Amino acid sequence: MRKTVLFVALLALAVFVATPAFAEMELGLSWTPVPGNDNSPDAQMESITGFHVGYQWWGIFYASWDSLVMPPEIINSFTGFQRPGFLNLFNAGLRLRIGPIIGYATLGTNNIYVYRQAELENFDPSFGANLRAGVGLKFNWWGINVSGTSVFPSFERLTQTLAALGDPDTQQIAIDKIVDGLVPSINLTFYF
Repeated sequence: MRKTVLFVALLALAVFVATPAFAEMELGLSWTPVPGNDNSPDAQMESITGFHVGYQWWGIFYASWDSLVMPPEIINSFTGFQRPGFLNLFNAGLRLRIGPIIGYATLGTNNIYVYRQAELENFDPSFGANLRAGVGLKFNWWGINVSGTSVFPSFERLTQTLAALGDPDTQQIAIDKIVDGLVPSINLTFYF
């Protein structure tokens, strides 16, 4: 029993000590353009600011949390409540680096937080699903990348769309759903 406990303790210590050699933490900011509702030439482009935390381990596995600050108009279109809020994206997937080029693809869940949502009687804070892909450049301790996130209201809708990709009859419809829901972002990232 003592040998097993000692082995587990040494293994845990080795993983704890070795993790920085095989892992990378990142913090960042994102900017997402949102076209205005007005189609006139003088229409201003609105934008969404976001915050990013990411973690890569063993050179390929990747997990991230992105929180996008949503204006009241967009929260209203999602929930029916005219309040500001956050769209939180929790993702896991793969990230590859070849020289200064970084590429990643993730799958995850999303959740909308509405300001003072505890006061809202009919608000359902259910989770949706999302696909995310990005490519960019890393320069030592900082980098810039472009990502596209396709948001789905549920995992069921996401799995239906992914299943439709495998069927030649519905493949184009599935691609259109992914592309139509694609939200592009520019991300500035700092690596630790």
